[in-house]
Amino acid sequence: MSVSSLQSLAASIRTESLAGLAAQSQAAPLKGAGWTVDLSRQFMSPDIESTLLDHANSIGLKRAVDDLFNAEIVNPSENRPALHWALRLPPESDLTQSEHDTTVKALEKAEALIADGQFSAIVHIGIGGSDFGPRLYADAFADLQNDGIDLRFCANVDPLDLELALKGLSPAKTLIIGISKSFGTEETLYNLGRARTWLEADLGAERAADHLLLVTAKPDRATAWLGGTEATTHGMPIS
Repeated sequence: MSVSSLQSLAASIRTESLAGLAAQSQAAPLKGAGWTVDLSRQFMSPDIESTLLDHANSIGLKRAVDDLFNAEIVNPSENRPALHWALRLPPESDLTQSEHDTTVKALEKAEALIADGQFSAIVHIGIGGSDFGPRLYADAFADLQNDGIDLRFCANVDPLDLELALKGLSPAKTLIIGISKSFGTEETLYNLGRARTWLEADLGAERAADHLLLVTAKPDRATAWLGGTEATTHGMPIS
């Protein structure tokens, strides 16, 4: 079945009303993992469903799904599997043990930083998932946030975004956290570079390195970016 045929079927069903499709539907709701999904009020029909399944078979979708859940290499650009789904496995499983350990170490480091009392502000720099993920955590646990920490985010390459994030902060009391899995993301490195300059202007290069916490799967690149200075680095969990 060609894509053009699927597009024709999609266009034809768009003339139907959702109420009419729901009345005609005899399909039972889908159930799994505690979820119940009723697709009767969707632009779907038995013919379209059958055609979509045939198309999926023709392009090898089942094989691709099997590869994903067998931890095969499905991210060829980085030569690695995509294990986001494995986060739902017990932490002691073979696939998640190292990522679980990395996350625990990061949490222990965060706890130590708060207990130390050195920092009163954290500026998080990242982009895409390296920004959305930490923002999600911050929103989800906002009621547990430490009152003594002013948490701010910077993701936009527009210089104003970082300027606003740093506004009113003291470099001596600020921790900059930079997240980049590859440590090659240009937007993140641009903002990290400006934040580093801001720190060094007040603290000097050696002290400024103690105010940088870099989260990456490429710690060697992070160290090289700092000119060999050993900043605090953590591995990038699969989340």
